[in-house]
Amino acid sequence: MALKQNRKYLKPGLKIAGTIACLAFVACNIQWRQSIDILRRANLWWLLSALIALNLSQVVSARRLQFFFDLLYIRITAFQNLLLYYRGMFFNLLLPGGIGGDGYKVFYIKKWFGQRPGPVIKALITDRLSGLVAIIGIILLLVNWLAVSFEWRLLSIGGLILIYPLFYLFLWLFFRKFLPIFGRVNILAICVQVLQVLSVICLLAALGNPNGIHIYVLLFLVSSIAFVIPISVGGLGLREVVFLYGSRFFMFDEELSVTVSLMFFMLNALSSLPGAFLSMEPKDKSSGTNVVATDH
Repeated sequence: MALKQNRKYLKPGLKIAGTIACLAFVACNIQWRQSIDILRRANLWWLLSALIALNLSQVVSARRLQFFFDLLYIRITAFQNLLLYYRGMFFNLLLPGGIGGDGYKVFYIKKWFGQRPGPVIKALITDRLSGLVAIIGIILLLVNWLAVSFEWRLLSIGGLILIYPLFYLFLWLFFRKFLPIFGRVNILAICVQVLQVLSVICLLAALGNPNGIHIYVLLFLVSSIAFVIPISVGGLGLREVVFLYGSRFFMFDEELSVTVSLMFFMLNALSSLPGAFLSMEPKDKSSGTNVVATDH
């Protein structure tokens, strides 16, 4: 019993330790006073625009997930799904690697809709992979734009040509059930990433439109891939490490880079707050087919 209790607290403890380690590393390598000064000068209207763009990306992402639920005959309305998505965002903020929200969705769908976890887990994996492929695709576009050599341009073009056929082949081999929604899901996945990039651009505008916006966007996209590594709280610390090293590689302002990353985390945390106060309970707990949102 004691061993099980220790295991219960081990993962959260490691998660917190990982977050502290990443933040401590970043804190030792930048001038925090400069970062605070940057924050003080931020334009509030551009910050609001960044928040709106970020939440629009979450709405589109929830719609993308709805396609999977519809295919599995899970009768959840678009509004209920959106509330479930924001609830998942809140759990993503608390648990490592952004996987807590997916775990909650599996639990919720099983409890109130009677769907076996297996198909839902496969749907969530495919949903996440579509987002990852979209991120890699935009990174390849930026690499092609920034590349100074013919070899890098050739590699990026080759990657762009192959990435979606390879993703289709992967789904055909392992998740064939979701092929009918392949096109719609991936179009929305690209829209999600474009909106998140727009959110970052608005953050940069709030900080005075620094030079090399495309580099900051590239760092953000790379940090989005690092975000899924389950060693910190809501990705906090990992993004900052990516921005820190990236700014050094491109010889950019380290304090500004880390500030952009922290501001995006704060906007994401603010957007996730509704998920802490909304729950979804069935009108008729015996059926599990109709659900409504209720306040705690």
